[in-house]
Amino acid sequence: MKGSAGCFAFIALWLASALALAEPAVSPSLRIGFTTVDSYPYFSGSGEEIPEPPGMAVELARDAARRAGLRLTLVRLPQHRIFLELQKGGLDGAMVFSYLPERALDNVYPWRDGVPYRDWRIGTLTYVLYKRSDSPLTWDGQAFGGLHGKIGYNTGWSIGRDLEKYGVPLEEAHSTEQNFGKLVLGRIAGFALMRELGDAYIARTGLRDIERLPAPLAVKDYFVIFSKGFYQANTGLVEAFWAHLGEAREENEARLWERYAE
Repeated sequence: MKGSAGCFAFIALWLASALALAEPAVSPSLRIGFTTVDSYPYFSGSGEEIPEPPGMAVELARDAARRAGLRLTLVRLPQHRIFLELQKGGLDGAMVFSYLPERALDNVYPWRDGVPYRDWRIGTLTYVLYKRSDSPLTWDGQAFGGLHGKIGYNTGWSIGRDLEKYGVPLEEAHSTEQNFGKLVLGRIAGFALMRELGDAYIARTGLRDIERLPAPLAVKDYFVIFSKGFYQANTGLVEAFWAHLGEAREENEARLWERYAE
């Protein structure tokens, strides 16, 4: 009996080990948030749903996660909620954000030699100024002229901070659609926006009598950022994601611009 009991125990242990080995390994996961605002071509559509095609940033993030062997969950939230969830641990990371010192207080950017590491960015965007065709507003890259009214920008976007140093009157609105609507009605004198987003919006909506001033307001790199707590606990995972994100951007950015320009 003792021999039989020992045999059964050995078989049970062997089966348990075999079953454990047979179970597929669970990939590490990332939970990344992005805005509910239509920010085409980086994010398509608005609201909590993620449409297809989802936007350039979503495609690049998915590609980077696949290359790094990570399970990726993407969540759309209002921008103020994104930063609250990063602090609470409801999100691991967020996209896409340019560098601001206050954002770096609680969150981590890819970093090299005291500056954000461009090789691991998700993209680079140029901010420009849109105006009505009959407006005298000018911008030469250094100063504004013919400004009669306020410059609009999207709530929470870093270009607002950049414009403050010029001492011009500013006004926020929650979306690109709202700001272009205010511009058409003459409620704002100009609208500061990413060139790629503004040009795509005008082409898609057939908006008329709006023109873009040629000199850029700012050129900014954009990143996927992570909460400090998550980064400290998962440094290798995060940096692998960033590195693969840089690879995905280098290989696919030109193709994606062509796709989303249609």
